[in-house]
Amino acid sequence: YFWNKLVRRELLASCAKVLKEGYNNSEDYAVIVQACIEAGSIAYVPEAVYHYVQYNTNSITKNISLNHISSWLYSVGCVSDYLNRKGLSEYTPYMNFRKLTVRYWCMMYAGSDTQKHYSRLFPEIEGNVKSLLGLAKDYNHKLMLYFVLKGNCTIFNLLKRAYKVFRIPFP
Repeated sequence: YFWNKLVRRELLASCAKVLKEGYNNSEDYAVIVQACIEAGSIAYVPEAVYHYVQYNTNSITKNISLNHISSWLYSVGCVSDYLNRKGLSEYTPYMNFRKLTVRYWCMMYAGSDTQKHYSRLFPEIEGNVKSLLGLAKDYNHKLMLYFVLKGNCTIFNLLKRAYKVFRIPFP
């Protein structure tokens, strides 16, 4: 994501060539992974220099649409293609975790008519249960991702409903 990075214009322009008109969500992910790998050096600044407003209910990130899902899928494809082209297999576990996260987002925001379709996204990640869940941030996150990974829409929806009823933050 760009919100906490400062990138040289030349590097950004070079990496942004993967962007296409109409994909306006997760486009930063499609570019920043490549920029971080291609950068000659990376520095860390331990202070916030950008603040993202999250209370705007009309924000593009608050109203999920089919365009968002298309953008998520496009950005994953861009990064996956880039890593494969460069032969960077050491990033495969992280790429697989991103694919699982995108599958989760698609299942979370899809209608009941398309949720089953999204539960089958990226079948190549399904043999990596232990390593993928090892990257999850906490138990609730692991639990949701486990049922996403298994493509079990029924349990996923029950958990989603239980989290809302008991006001447990979504992972």
